[in-house]
Amino acid sequence: MINELPHNLRLFLTCYQDTRKKLGLTGAPRQKDLPLREMAPILPEFDIVERSPEGDLVYRLIGTEVEKRFGPGYTKRPFRELGGKGNQALALQGLEIIAPLPCGVLWTSANRFKSGIELKVAILSLPLTIQDGEAVPSGFASCHAPLDAVPPFREDDDVFVYFKPLEFQYVDLGNGVPEVPFGL
Repeated sequence: MINELPHNLRLFLTCYQDTRKKLGLTGAPRQKDLPLREMAPILPEFDIVERSPEGDLVYRLIGTEVEKRFGPGYTKRPFRELGGKGNQALALQGLEIIAPLPCGVLWTSANRFKSGIELKVAILSLPLTIQDGEAVPSGFASCHAPLDAVPPFREDDDVFVYFKPLEFQYVDLGNGVPEVPFGL
């Protein structure tokens, strides 16, 4: 499966797994353990989301290319403001399913913009331990790979409207995958 992934998703998965191996982890690594220098080529298409004490998902980091497509200012804002309440519920459900093993999720989404442009994107989401001592990871990191040619976006008419999840596939990180279907 790894050879079928777009290059930046392969690099992300390799760095994630290498970090786990280097640290002797069977669970999820901490955010601060990710090898950002090695991940530099993918950081523009990268984001980190964590669950807040109130139970919301909040963006901790959002890459420049993702931000170009979605608009500025999502760091430290609730996921539901970008993904909508339904997608936040789906993401929270997904975190509950993938975090304990851990395993990852490869999914595709259709991103729609005010101008009518729709862009299909593959996203690999992997669980992260945000706070030291967490028994179960409380966040995830995702790397995005546009599957369509990214059109030049204009601020005045290409305002992000929504993303719609299309397909989900678990990614075994060596601990198996849940029997429960993800998402749809």
